[in-house]
Amino acid sequence: MIFKYRWVIATLIIFGFSVYLFQQSKQHASLVKRVEIDEGHTQLSQDNSILDQTSIAAVPTFVFEPDKKPHIILGLRLFLDPQLSSNGQVSCESCHHIYDNGAEDIAVSTGVKGAGNRNSPTMFNIGLNSRFFWDRRANSLYEQIDGPIHNPLEMNSNWDDIVARLSNQASYRSAFAEHYDEGITEDTIKDALIVFMLQLNTPDAPFDKYLQGDTSVMSSAAALGWQKFQSLGCIHCPKDVMSVAICFRSLAA
Repeated sequence: MIFKYRWVIATLIIFGFSVYLFQQSKQHASLVKRVEIDEGHTQLSQDNSILDQTSIAAVPTFVFEPDKKPHIILGLRLFLDPQLSSNGQVSCESCHHIYDNGAEDIAVSTGVKGAGNRNSPTMFNIGLNSRFFWDRRANSLYEQIDGPIHNPLEMNSNWDDIVARLSNQASYRSAFAEHYDEGITEDTIKDALIVFMLQLNTPDAPFDKYLQGDTSVMSSAAALGWQKFQSLGCIHCPKDVMSVAICFRSLAA
């Protein structure tokens, strides 16, 4: 009788053994995960020396200068004005949403031709940067502004056309004449834009508070990620505050 059902018995034995191995592997994986988490938290608490050596400062609170207010207003107007583009439809704000995240929640920003090749970085806290663009090719905001203006995929424009376009409008002529002896020029347009952009600061964000010692504002996973970002050496490549912050937040996302 047993010989007759030997294959059934063998199949049941194999099945039972397989279930046993599966359960054992699950228990092992769970144990490994708990150990990794425990080790991570232990590492986070023990590596304060690394944190002290490589930590960056929180975004400072900038002092508002009342005498700059007219320039800021003019810079905001220029930042929102699509006349800086060749087709009159793309402004700086088209790709850098200052009423949202300072950038765009899409993979690639598009310009006057409806195409693009890069995601726009945030404008917030841009005054803390020492280099600009994802490839860090510009070393000042003055130089950076030329990038989107001249790029055929972005604004596809030039300063002669922009100056001529704005000079034809009485409101712009009076605004520039009031604050700049030179009137409307490439330099004065750039200056107004830069004065405005330097106001786009976001102090007291959760990450800033964490850097200032309030460890309750970030989850343990985020805190561990920040520790790994430092201990693995990622922090040593970006050379300014915002490049570090953008890299960390991009990786965390």
